[in-house]
Amino acid sequence: MWVVREPQPPIEVQIPESVQEQYSRSFSSESSGGGSDSPSPEYAGPNAQAAPASPQRPPTAPVAGATGSFGIAYQTYKGNGTNGYAPARPLDNRTGFRTFVTLAGQSGSVPPRYAPLRNADYEAINFATEMQLAGWEMGLLKDEDHLSIGDLRGTNTPLNGVDIAFLVLHGNYGTSFDSDNDPQHPVKQMYFPIASGGGATYLKYSEMKVGGDGTNGLKWLAFPACFSLYHVNWSSMQGQQVYPYNPGLHLLLGSDTADYTTPKLGQNWVKSMVGDPTATPPRPPVTIEVAWYAGAQKTYKDTNEPFDVNPIKLTVAGDSACQNDMLQMKTNTVLSGSRFYDTPQQVYPP
Repeated sequence: MWVVREPQPPIEVQIPESVQEQYSRSFSSESSGGGSDSPSPEYAGPNAQAAPASPQRPPTAPVAGATGSFGIAYQTYKGNGTNGYAPARPLDNRTGFRTFVTLAGQSGSVPPRYAPLRNADYEAINFATEMQLAGWEMGLLKDEDHLSIGDLRGTNTPLNGVDIAFLVLHGNYGTSFDSDNDPQHPVKQMYFPIASGGGATYLKYSEMKVGGDGTNGLKWLAFPACFSLYHVNWSSMQGQQVYPYNPGLHLLLGSDTADYTTPKLGQNWVKSMVGDPTATPPRPPVTIEVAWYAGAQKTYKDTNEPFDVNPIKLTVAGDSACQNDMLQMKTNTVLSGSRFYDTPQQVYPP
């Protein structure tokens, strides 16, 4: 049953002062045909595509159901200008040896380089705008150097204080084993560079513990980073019971392949989750999982760019009881304790 609200005054997302000047410069250069960033030869993931002239605000629309809190966190990796970051490869921590994890098959002394991640800010803020238009309260914003590696390690992560979060970072995967958790049971896992000033350090997936306790706290985390749910390494972690989540997490939504940051990915995800009863024909809300794929398919189709990643596959992992979670109901599903892994779904090409 739809619960329709009267139109509300526009709700503004509070854009951090640290990025307001950046937006002004970006809007000016891009609307006049300004240049684009190019990935360096060592870059371990694709460069993001050009952003529109400004984040696009949809008209206020009727929304359904109860609301809660959301958070966004992102880095654009622009602290070193166009040079990006090339953090030292993570240690694999094999007992008695100082050896390093091989990332995406790249060996040797030159570490992968991560170019500025264009559109990471647009992607996160447009998600936040759409969530506020749907009646949800913004409970967390961590951007650029305000997002530290300590914010993403362990159970005290501030992400766990909101119901749903959207995290945008660069990502990579290991093609050699990492013994950080247990030298007797090494795993292949994923890694995310976290910038701070002019340097960066890898966050290991095994260091994350996302998910809230009880009815409050983080239920759903969207993590649109390259390889954030790379199936080979995810299976390796699951097999050794190395989990980046707590039992309270319902769904983790990410990417099985490299992907692109695009301004409307998060926005279209929310639109799919919420639906629109005023559309012709009416567009009903869909599950959080289904919306993840549908929103991405629409985004990449509408972007109409010749992406050099082909195909792009997204995927979802979570508790088997939560596959039908719906955003607009702020679902409090009784967790089953069993985990499922969804088959990656291709979202580009359509």
